[in-house]
Amino acid sequence: MRDDETRQPASPSADPTESTPRRGRPGAPAPVPASEIPGVRPAPPKPDDDLALPVQSDRLANAPPDLSPLARRNRQQPVSGVLVSLVAGVLVLGLGLLALGTADPDETVPLLETTDVVFWVVAGVVILLVAAGAQFAELSARVAATAVGQPRERTGIYSAWILAATATAAATLLMATWHNLWVVVLGAMLVVVGIFVALLSRDLIDDLTDSAGRAAALAHGAIIHLVAFVALATIYLNKLPEWISAGLIAVISGLLILETLQRAEISSGRRLAYAGLGAIVMGQCAIAINWWLTWNWTGGIALLVCFYLVTGILITYSQQSDLRPRDVAFYGGLGSLALTAIAILAL
Repeated sequence: MRDDETRQPASPSADPTESTPRRGRPGAPAPVPASEIPGVRPAPPKPDDDLALPVQSDRLANAPPDLSPLARRNRQQPVSGVLVSLVAGVLVLGLGLLALGTADPDETVPLLETTDVVFWVVAGVVILLVAAGAQFAELSARVAATAVGQPRERTGIYSAWILAATATAAATLLMATWHNLWVVVLGAMLVVVGIFVALLSRDLIDDLTDSAGRAAALAHGAIIHLVAFVALATIYLNKLPEWISAGLIAVISGLLILETLQRAEISSGRRLAYAGLGAIVMGQCAIAINWWLTWNWTGGIALLVCFYLVTGILITYSQQSDLRPRDVAFYGGLGSLALTAIAILAL
């Protein structure tokens, strides 16, 4: 056997900081652990990969900060909607009680039979208060959404007050026209349901799920057409002078069309332009239908059909940036059939 095969390498000097015993020659003393050597600090243990702390996920890292009490309160939009709708209902109920009384037999306009200037001044104040409350609830919802990291898209136009104001105006016209207790209760219910559904549906329209968005759009459109029917039919029933009737119908229709276009992703200028165009068309329809010699709800239904056609065409064009032939055929055919059926039934 060669010398290099029998020669053992020299053992390295012992590391005083090494805590793991080394295998030495038989009978050699074991090295002393570093923790038992005076004046020597043991090396910190190396972290084990299996025991390493979990990495914080992106979802937790991006979690919204804790909300302040004001933000937590403003986050509860359904509660704000209920409060605004109930307060508005109480105000409208009190306004309707003012319209009760003995009708003036010499008055030819139904909504002026039991009302005076004081009533309409109070009605204007109530409409302004209800509109301001609805807009405040909408702004509170935006603040709360921003606080939790889900800012809502700004359209450049504050339109939450529109449906609240028009619903209150429609209820006021209805109560002043019929001026009995049952209609007063019905008008207050219209305001309560209309404002609550309007505010809640505006919240759900921004929901990320398709089902919630479709349900919100359906509820939003239904309450708009209900308010339009009550307002337009009541104006027609009173047979006001032509310029007053057409003007009121144009203003109310334009506001409701502007609210309907909330669902369309278009600029503020286009929304205003389309709403103004729809108001002009509805004013012309009111002049034509006002010549219809009937005092029942037939004229109101015809105005509702016109409003549905104008609104449907505008919202379809706004969402698609085009009117397809089938869209024109649908709205044109549906409108023609509806107006023909109304004319036949009115004979």
